[in-house]
Amino acid sequence: MPHKLDLELLRAAFERTFNAEPRAFGSRSSSIQGFSDNAKGVQWNVGLIAESGSVKLGVNLEGMSYGNTWPIRNFILTELQQMALYNQFGQYREVTLRFDRDAWQVTARPPIEEKLICHGKLSEVSKDVWVAALEEGLGCLNQSKSYKGRDTQIVTLIPSGKKAERQVSPHIGFKIKITPQNRSLDSLCKAMAIGRRKLHPIYDHMIRVTG
Repeated sequence: MPHKLDLELLRAAFERTFNAEPRAFGSRSSSIQGFSDNAKGVQWNVGLIAESGSVKLGVNLEGMSYGNTWPIRNFILTELQQMALYNQFGQYREVTLRFDRDAWQVTARPPIEEKLICHGKLSEVSKDVWVAALEEGLGCLNQSKSYKGRDTQIVTLIPSGKKAERQVSPHIGFKIKITPQNRSLDSLCKAMAIGRRKLHPIYDHMIRVTG
C-alpha cells in the first residue's frame, strides 16, 4: 500500500479510536510521521516509522506551557518525590521510554547531539537511570522561574557540529508497537485499541500528576 494511503489509514484509525481531530506531525523527510490528539499537556499520538513501516502508539508530554501551567514540570517534580510511576515500570514489558531534550529556534526544533536523555524498554530502566534522567530533564527548565519555563544551554548543532546557545526543554514519551493483522481500518483500530488499553494506566497517572 502506498505510503500516503498508510498515513490516511492511520489518521482514520486514530480519529475513530480516540474520537479526536487528529493533528499531523512530521514531514515526508522525517523518520516518523503521524498524528496526535493535540491535547493541552499529556497527549495520545501515533506514528508511522518510515524505515520499518511499523506503527507505534504513544503517550506524549512536551516541555511547553499551556496557559499558566507547565505540565512536564509538575510530572518531573512529583516523580522525583514519589517515584510512583517508576514503581510500575516492571509491568510494562512492551513499552519503550524516550526522554529527550528539545532545542528551540523560535518555533523550530533544530537537531542537536545532546537530544537524547534516556531511551530503553521501561521494564529495564533502573531507578538510578530514571532519577538521573528526571534530574537532567528538570535541568532543561528554568530554575529561577520555579521550573516554569525553558532553560538556556550550549548545544551542538547537527550537522554543522557548531556550538550554540539555545533555549531547551524536556520531552518525554512512552510508546508501544501495535501490529494489525492486516491493513484494513477495522484491523488497525482493533490493534490501536489494544495498545491504548496497555498504555492507559500511564496516561491516567500522568494526567493526575500534571493537572
